[in-house]
Amino acid sequence: LAARQGISFTILVLDVDHFKHINDDYGHALGDRVLEAFGSIARTLLQDGELGGRFGGEEFAFLLPDSTVEQACHFAERLHQTIGETVIEEHEVAVRFSVSIGIVVCAQQIGVEKAIVLADKALYQAKKNGRNQSVIYNESII
Repeated sequence: LAARQGISFTILVLDVDHFKHINDDYGHALGDRVLEAFGSIARTLLQDGELGGRFGGEEFAFLLPDSTVEQACHFAERLHQTIGETVIEEHEVAVRFSVSIGIVVCAQQIGVEKAIVLADKALYQAKKNGRNQSVIYNESII
């Protein structure tokens, strides 16, 4: 669609930071509640025409059609902020979680598959930088 209409799109790839530790320390039931909470947050933030879904495990992807880097960063910041305000409680245990996000804004010449690869590289840079942050893909990310 982007190629036919000559518009850009943004891909965000993210995962829940230290999700394995959440499952190991608090159990899979609480880990499932973290994923459910994230899904609920994502549904409230997505606008008409924007897509989001689970890639697998604790990894998710979003496609924001016809968006700028500023709009993508604003979406990512709203995710970080809303997640930061979220507490998952179960059996007198309160757990907070965060996400690391890789962002790539693509012109119509780049396919979705290539965009996901580039966003994934930015995601790993966000993790390398300390997690709980967003990184925009650029040529210096290996």
